[in-house]
Amino acid sequence: MSFIDAFEFNKAFERFDKLGLELVGTNSETGLYFVKDKIVKQK
Repeated sequence: MSFIDAFEFNKAFERFDKLGLELVGTNSETGLYFVKDKIVKQK
């Protein structure tokens, strides 16, 4: 994971955290964000 990826992940993590969701991973190829117990499609 590069610095930019980590930075983007942290931004997304904070955004999901405000919604009460725990971000556990992302897939940049598909644009999917994986949160605990859910998969969220992000544009």
